[in-house]
Amino acid sequence: MKLLKTAENKAEYSFKGDINQLTKALSMCNLTELAVFDLTLDEIFLNYYHKENYHD
Repeated sequence: MKLLKTAENKAEYSFKGDINQLTKALSMCNLTELAVFDLTLDEIFLNYYHKENYHD
């Protein structure tokens, strides 16, 4: 899990892995709201090429 940004009482994370492990961990928190979004195709390509550039 990677923290992307925070603002007031909100946090935005990027998560890759077993969603069941994530929901189990989140069940221990006192959440008032949870929104889950898939990456857009643009975000997928940007992440891929960003990682590739660091390996050169």
